[in-house]
Amino acid sequence: MDFKRIGILLMITLFLFGCPGEDPEKPHKEEETNPPPPTQVTVTFDVDGGTPSTINPITINQGSSLGTKYPANPQKSGLAFAGWYAETDILYSLKYINSTVINSNITLKARWLPQKENEYDVGSFIPPTVNNGVGTSITNNLTYQSKSNVTKLSPIDSTVGYGWNVVSYSLSNYIGKEITITLSMDVWISATAKIAWQINNGSAAADAWGGAWKVVAGDNADGSEIEANKWVHLEGTVTGTPASGNNNGNLVYLSGGDTGQLKEKPIDIYIANFVMKIRDSTSPVIPPNTILLTVGSNKDLTKELNNEMKGKTISTWVSSNPAKVAVNSSGIITSNITSFTTEEGGNQQYRNGPAEAQVTITATAADGKTQTFIIIATTEAQEYIMDLPPLKEKFPASILIGNIAATNDSGVTAIINQSLIRHFNALTSENDMKPSSISTGKGTYNWTNADKFVNAATASGFKVIGHTLLWHNQIPAWQQNIGTSASSPPTSEQKAEALTAMKEYVTAVVTHFKGKIYSWDVLNEAFPDSASGGDWKIAMRQENPWFKVIGSDFVYEAFLAARLADPDAKLYYNDYNTDQTGRATVIRDMVRDVNQKYKEAFPSETQLLIEGIGMQEHHNTGVTAASIRAALNMFRPLGVKIAVSEIDVLGQDWGSFSSVGQGANKHASSTVTNNGLMTQASLYKQYMDVYKDFTDIIERISIWGITDDKSWRSAGLPLLFDDKGKAKPAYYKFVEGIPTP
Repeated sequence: MDFKRIGILLMITLFLFGCPGEDPEKPHKEEETNPPPPTQVTVTFDVDGGTPSTINPITINQGSSLGTKYPANPQKSGLAFAGWYAETDILYSLKYINSTVINSNITLKARWLPQKENEYDVGSFIPPTVNNGVGTSITNNLTYQSKSNVTKLSPIDSTVGYGWNVVSYSLSNYIGKEITITLSMDVWISATAKIAWQINNGSAAADAWGGAWKVVAGDNADGSEIEANKWVHLEGTVTGTPASGNNNGNLVYLSGGDTGQLKEKPIDIYIANFVMKIRDSTSPVIPPNTILLTVGSNKDLTKELNNEMKGKTISTWVSSNPAKVAVNSSGIITSNITSFTTEEGGNQQYRNGPAEAQVTITATAADGKTQTFIIIATTEAQEYIMDLPPLKEKFPASILIGNIAATNDSGVTAIINQSLIRHFNALTSENDMKPSSISTGKGTYNWTNADKFVNAATASGFKVIGHTLLWHNQIPAWQQNIGTSASSPPTSEQKAEALTAMKEYVTAVVTHFKGKIYSWDVLNEAFPDSASGGDWKIAMRQENPWFKVIGSDFVYEAFLAARLADPDAKLYYNDYNTDQTGRATVIRDMVRDVNQKYKEAFPSETQLLIEGIGMQEHHNTGVTAASIRAALNMFRPLGVKIAVSEIDVLGQDWGSFSSVGQGANKHASSTVTNNGLMTQASLYKQYMDVYKDFTDIIERISIWGITDDKSWRSAGLPLLFDDKGKAKPAYYKFVEGIPTP
């Protein structure tokens, strides 16, 4: 019997008529051969002196994570376990957690950091970037502060007895001016030793400071020692006049006194609560007990009590103006100012200085002793992004909190932007997955940057958002030519060729990333600004080449091609101005009709074809929360999920912003006022309050950028963090509106 011929006939029969009992109306995917057994990788552990002394190696499938096999945290006397890191990862760029994807054999090494009075946050480490120090440049800025971060410094140099740069600085704006530099920090060392902190201001020959080295804080050459395994607070001040040609330098840490003791044994050095301030004689002097408080934030004044008041029972806390700064019975102050007066700087453009309102808070102890604080409520941001609790831990598990990644945010094996890693769990490439970035010609692809992003984001534990497959903008020339070269109306041959080209492109891209993408923005911005309702099939953008040649059927065909290429990826339609009723109406009607067509073609299929609507939410101060609520109410009956996919909120109305225009690094030209920032903060809170009422359908909230200066709408200061990475009033109001987990 010819089994080969019978097998061939059977395959043809199955291909034509389906398997017995299989629903012939279910969309078919190409049959796949059984894959080979998965490759195994081994994870070994180095506890670095911790307990238990050894952890057995764990073998897992390549491309998977440790999951439930993740070992229990080891212990080490006097130290806090800060996580597992690759043995070769000297910058601690990727912390391996139970969900981190592992693609090769690896040794994970335990990282240990000192406890600081039970306040240490293992997530707040800033990787060193300059000479293994904190590595932050403060060119002509008044203040650099790394509040609450615990950072391990380099060991003392074994040959010359001094350590490495902590901060590099330039004083070019202060040449010929008398300035004062103050330094404050907490220090922890692993063995008793003499340590000095000094400022290097260039060569000694022409040093206007009277010597190249100035002791600012620490040993002060008195021979005292810093006790081991204990946090010690250091502070000090130096005054001088920078000279021309001698105005750059570095803050370093040195071994003091007998340097030999540091050379003979390795000593770990950590710093926390690091503050360096530079003031010239014309700078406003901030008196003692004065605290700057960003509107929306809070602060615990019990930690600011002086030595006389510490340890006493505080019977009362009183604010001179609770409407501007309130204080509770525990000494927590909060400012909920909604607008500043003209005298306080409310109508002043923020670039010309922040708004400030001054309030006094008086603490009275049970024995009658008092301490008065001057609180300055301000629009100026104070807290650094890396000092704040992770946003992703504040959201319920059902809602992802996302952001965007630029090309240089992706390393070879992981996302290297620590702000993204700390705060977000969903990531969209800002540009690297758009058609013009991926496709260089019909059937020709350049995957380099897109692969780098997807692999780095996946390895770092992010849900990856594919943005975007089809658009009218940022598309390659060959896609543009499909629209421009077609006749009007297009011929049936042109329509067929365009449909084939579109499906081949969608299939190729989705297949390439199959299994790595959480959701795809299959189609982006299909409707023009003028869309105001009516028949969605004729209301689409004429500049979209697929609509121009294929017609409205391209929507269904594109989503169907994406579904067949990766059935597990969620498929979204993404658009802006969804708060406008006419636009929301045509979007609703399109999604409804496409899903109905899919249901009629495949009646047994329970999965929707268009599974979600991305509401971009690029807003200005003229967009009301009520209009967003109306759009969500319109979309809810569709049964789809919602992603707030690209939110940013200008600190002004559209007309005021458009006079400056779009683009990054325009923040210095911003016309946003201080009260504009207050309105912005209020709107973030109002929008979040609306989202709270739709947590059953909203599955993601993605912010379109981290800091104002890098935003595509930077002149409008639209994001939660300013150009220095500090939290604006908008951040605190956004957080206040987060749904309760």
